[in-house]
Amino acid sequence: MLTNPQIFLIGIGFSISLSVIYFFLKTRINRKEIFENAGNLDLNAELKQGSLNLDPDESDPSNQELIIMQLHSIDGSNFDMEQVFELLKNLKFKVADGFFVFYNHSLEEIFRLANKFHPGSLEKNTQTNTLIAAIDLLKSTDPISSLELMIKTLSLISESLEANITDIKNNPLSKQMIEHFRTYASRVLQEKSYPANKLNPL
Repeated sequence: MLTNPQIFLIGIGFSISLSVIYFFLKTRINRKEIFENAGNLDLNAELKQGSLNLDPDESDPSNQELIIMQLHSIDGSNFDMEQVFELLKNLKFKVADGFFVFYNHSLEEIFRLANKFHPGSLEKNTQTNTLIAAIDLLKSTDPISSLELMIKTLSLISESLEANITDIKNNPLSKQMIEHFRTYASRVLQEKSYPANKLNPL
């Protein structure tokens, strides 16, 4: 007959096993969804490219509702740009004006990846340990779905490049932060449906 400590240890072991299985399945589902999206793209078709401006000195905040995240190299070293280019090529990113642009299955631009320190200068000889990803919710036909696709894609990229995902203030991406972004995307969608409702910036 099992003692209480043995039952307790078995329970803990079972809980850990379930957590590992959940994480593994969630990761595989995210990968499957992202690669299915990429597989449906016909990059010979006309792509619906946006006009995202990441320069705060030149951009007009009234024309953009940006959410910006960052990918930091975990050990602080520069990314291997050959690896970055190969990964993004496999995910069907398209190079445009020094940015990598990610599209959904409807060929609508979802978000852009750029060199944080010199946006618009992402080349194979670029030396950087931080990439920024930006989405303009105002230009998206479905801000909520676009945000979710961006988060899942960045999670996959961060695993492959051994990078951490943070917000623009270097705070680690947390569940609370993701919920905040989702709420903001919902408000943008509401504003697009009812333009009289004015948003407060993030």
